[in-house]
Formats: sequence, C-alpha cells, structure tokens
Amino acid sequence: MRSIRVYLATLAAVVAGFALIGGLVSTSASADQYSKLRQQRAKQIKQCNKAVAKAKKTGNKQKIRKAKTDADGLPSDPEGLKGRPEAENLVGIYAALAGKGVPEVLAEFGGGQFSAFKNALAELAVLKLAPIAGEMNRLLADPGYVEAVLKDGSERARAIAQPVMRDVRRIMGFVVS
Repeated sequence: MRSIRVYLATLAAVVAGFALIGGLVSTSASADQYSKLRQQRAKQIKQCNKAVAKAKKTGNKQKIRKAKTDADGLPSDPEGLKGRPEAENLVGIYAALAGKGVPEVLAEFGGGQFSAFKNALAELAVLKLAPIAGEMNRLLADPGYVEAVLKDGSERARAIAQPVMRDVRRIMGFVVS
C-alpha cells in the first residue's frame, strides 16, 4: 500500500506543479520564475514516472500479500481487532474498497487465515485501482491534454477573479486601469 500512497502523492505534486505553472503563466511572472517552475514540473513528472514504473515492477498484489499480520486468524467481530493494528488496518482497507462495514467484512472472512483474506484484498485493490492507474497512464501519455485543461481552468478562474481583484485594488487605493 505504501507504493500506492507514494504514487498518489507524487501525482498530487505533479498536478500541483501544473496548477502553479498555469497560475503563473496567466500572470506577469518573470521568464526566470517560469523557467524554474518548468524545471520543477519536469522533475516531478520524472519522479511520478519512476513511481509508476516501480509500482508496475514490484506489483501491488505482492505488497499486500507481504503485509505484516499476527499469527492469530481473523476475528469474527470488531472487538477482536482491538490491540491488533495490522489486522485492523487491512480489514479497514478492504471495507473501504468494498464499500462495506468492518462487521460485514469480518462476518465474511472471520475465523479464516490471513492468507486467504490478503489474497481477496489484493484482488479487490487491483480491481478498484486499475481504472485510476489507467486514467493516470492516459494523462501521463498526453501532457497536451493536461495543459489544455489547466489553461481552460486558469482562464475561467481569471474571469471570476478579475472583477474581485479590481475592487480589492480600488479599495486599497491602488490605481485601477
């Protein structure tokens, strides 16, 4: 699960970099600032690509199967999870991905071994996260589309912000053109 978190955090950083660049391009930023931001964005994209490649290489299923658990089997009720953070974490992840409550998950898998549960969790994670990974790959393969979406958003935000900023400047005593 760590690689998924790293992957999503890196993606968020890339998107934030795009948004920042889009905002500065629309204002009167210096060429030097813009150049630095482009370099940062390129670095973030490279990091994101490395995270994607690592996730594909190591396989998220294997990471889930190797998750630390204790020797006891899965409990049949939520009270049995107290004092067992690893089990509680895995059951919570399964419940979130499946859209079920923890008691429902424990009713389904309670009393069984973690190996069967972790296999089911790995399959569910791949099933639920595959569309996200597919969309990420599509967006990474088409940076022009991402730039167009960000440019459109920047233009719409500017149209909303210009009248407000004009009033702010006027209230503060700045010369408004």
